[in-house]
Amino acid sequence: MENKKITTIIKRPTKKGDQYYFSIPIEFIRSKKIDPKKDYEIQIFSLTQE
Repeated sequence: MENKKITTIIKRPTKKGDQYYFSIPIEFIRSKKIDPKKDYEIQIFSLTQE
């Protein structure tokens, strides 16, 4: 299976109840960059300097 980079999104997680979520802008679904019926690999990197 070939990995193809689709986009880069810099987001802060949103808390809902006891869990945190990363929301995907609806524009990516409308423009068909992201198909909500497919699976995607998510990689998370810290952008802050410690």
